[in-house]
Amino acid sequence: MAGTTALGLLLFTARLLAVHGRPRTAAAGLAAACAGEALVLGAAELHLGPGGDPAEALICGAAALALIVQAFRVLPAASAHRRPIRL
Repeated sequence: MAGTTALGLLLFTARLLAVHGRPRTAAAGLAAACAGEALVLGAAELHLGPGGDPAEALICGAAALALIVQAFRVLPAASAHRRPIRL
């Protein structure tokens, strides 16, 4: 449950950043989370470390927290009265 919530928060925050003019930041956050997940799954496959939901929730939560910090810096400048940003 915690892993699903952290993943949803990560994807929602990445979407907000991408829509409001920071697609590279969103992509970097998602890439970092994917790399972390790959390391956890690889380590669990080799029996080198813990795997499962707690580790995945921690990785997604950390990446989501990093993107939320960026979102708090970017989103106050977003306005319905500005011209749309072309991607």
